[in-house]
Amino acid sequence: MELPVELEVIMASTRPVLNAVEELAEWADLSEGRLPAALHVDTGMNRLGLRMEEAVALPGSDLPARAGIDLLMSHLVGAEVPDDAVNARQIEAFARVRAALPGLPGSLANSSGIFLGAAAHVAGHAANGVGHRALVHARHDGVGEGAGRHIVVSLSDA
Repeated sequence: MELPVELEVIMASTRPVLNAVEELAEWADLSEGRLPAALHVDTGMNRLGLRMEEAVALPGSDLPARAGIDLLMSHLVGAEVPDDAVNARQIEAFARVRAALPGLPGSLANSSGIFLGAAAHVAGHAANGVGHRALVHARHDGVGEGAGRHIVVSLSDA
């Protein structure tokens, strides 16, 4: 007998990332706050996540608590270009959502975002697991393809 995906998630002890109000409601009904989930907000990538107006309206709802939301997250669009104005807009938007949903840990900085400074690191530090690819493969100190990159780890089968 094949189990529903929701039950497979529960049994695997994983945490879903919820990207829509409908998903938030479904997970709230299923988990009744007993199982953790992350809430993804679209701060400018225009791909996945609750729209900003949906996210800042959540404080009047019991959905976040009923869904067991224990992480607020988003993703930077143009962090590879530190002076891109989109970075500042996304950081500000994420700060608004965090202010609307206080007490939730946040994750915003992607691999390149860790080099944008404390504002992108949410509460002055990069969230757990953020930037692992950049930290393992290379350190990036500049802008543009290969600018300022230094190999920090090398693996071989020898």
